[in-house]
Amino acid sequence: MAEPAITPRQAAYVALAAGAVVAFASFLPWVEVRSGIGTFSVAGTEGSDGLITLAIGGIVALAAFLGIEQPSFTKRGVVFSGGVAAMVFAFWHISQRGGASASIGGVELPTAPAFGLWLIAVAGLVVALAASRMPIEDEP
Repeated sequence: MAEPAITPRQAAYVALAAGAVVAFASFLPWVEVRSGIGTFSVAGTEGSDGLITLAIGGIVALAAFLGIEQPSFTKRGVVFSGGVAAMVFAFWHISQRGGASASIGGVELPTAPAFGLWLIAVAGLVVALAASRMPIEDEP
């Protein structure tokens, strides 16, 4: 039988790193507003939603870190759930931003999702996939 591409311990490290990326992406631009004088961006932490993804990323990274030395089904579940939550949260925001507009000074300006949301979505997927390979108990 072929060896798996990634060991359970390596999967926990991947989940830790991807959880940190979710937290980091909370500070990146989530929305771009285009006007005649340029493009402006709004970071996730300029609203409360960025704090939610910051917390999700932090909890995922902490659970993955603790799961490296003390594996458990609960830690694996927290990591997996956090990855799915980050992914769903990001895709929900992306769907709300696409084709929307912002009213600034009575002028409607088009908006678009920015790379911070896309990074959260991808990192959330990586977290969920890595969690599926994380150890549940100590390996012999």
